[in-house]
Amino acid sequence: MRTLKVLLIALACMAGDLRAASFEEANELFEKGQFTEARDQYETLARSGPWTANLFYNLGDTYFRLGEFGRAALQFERALAMDPGHPEARANLAVAHQRSGAKLWPSSWLDHVFPRIRTDVYVLVASIAGWAAVACLAGLALGKSRSSLGLFACALGVVTGYAALGIWHLERGRSVAIITAPSLPARLAPADAAGVVETLNAGSQVRVLSERGEWTYCELPGNRRGWVPAGQLEQVRISRS
Repeated sequence: MRTLKVLLIALACMAGDLRAASFEEANELFEKGQFTEARDQYETLARSGPWTANLFYNLGDTYFRLGEFGRAALQFERALAMDPGHPEARANLAVAHQRSGAKLWPSSWLDHVFPRIRTDVYVLVASIAGWAAVACLAGLALGKSRSSLGLFACALGVVTGYAALGIWHLERGRSVAIITAPSLPARLAPADAAGVVETLNAGSQVRVLSERGEWTYCELPGNRRGWVPAGQLEQVRISRS
């Protein structure tokens, strides 16, 4: 059993070393200006995992250098989903949007109330405040110092609610999908002959509402809705197949 455990640890270390070497190789290809090769290497790493903000940022940068601004925006969005404080990803995402003329969701008051920080920070705050509130309520049930514990429990409840709403807001943002095609008409019905609601440039943001065959029904910036081909957009949230 001990030998098996040592072997598994050794294999994990070897896999980590190989992955690090592959990442460095992709970086070297990028530095040499071999952007297509670097992109393919980063894509291989992204398919196998584990994921990091820098991996998605570098992948986005290669797409940007190749002039694929929609896919560049998608990868920058993924980098920011993992690390909301990534300054280069945020700056390059803005440039990609500007280059492509992407249509974006307008910022809301929720964006100011709930800063884009890591989701696990909100989870930690909600957990600590929630359990502390439960402890205060238990103290009240035992008849201890009702006034101070009651006020403290209320304050902790507010903090817990705030953190829970912050989690909801961040998760909703990650449900956004990005148009990867250079220019894509959103249609009134799932058919190529249907009328056009509006045309979306690469990097435009939509929210997926439902799917029908090879078509996806989306909420568009400006609260309009339309159908787009499923293969022309990708969600920021990624999952293992």
